[in-house]
Amino acid sequence: MNAFPLFRSKWTNEHIAAAVFIVLILYMLPQWSANPAAVFDFLYVLSIGLTIDVTANFVRYKRPVCAVSAAVTAAILYILTPGVPLWGRLLGIIFALLVGKHFWGGAGKNIVNPAITGLLFVGLLFNLKFPAFAATFLIVPATILSLP
Repeated sequence: MNAFPLFRSKWTNEHIAAAVFIVLILYMLPQWSANPAAVFDFLYVLSIGLTIDVTANFVRYKRPVCAVSAAVTAAILYILTPGVPLWGRLLGIIFALLVGKHFWGGAGKNIVNPAITGLLFVGLLFNLKFPAFAATFLIVPATILSLP
């Protein structure tokens, strides 16, 4: 990977995506404490997203490829679609990963963020209400963790 010569970082894209995923989990903790059943909905959306991404990577590359970007996409789409039924979120993550990510050639080659592609698809199917973000006390550590 070519980088600016004065900038040396041991963090790869996978490390950064994993840190973003942790920040997204921190954001969802207050919602999960109020509605513990939502954790299982998130895990279901996440597992479907990871399965689709791993399958598409096996078809394309004939080997396993890191799927942390699919986890971030699933988490972002889950957060931005409150009130959408589970099947709508599943359609959104399927569309996001297949059309928004793999249609364009995989991670880093897409012209639009896959989560936004899935959000557009879900927005066409359902009446989404914005803003989707709610202020919580965990926004401070999430912001600090997102700085690197």
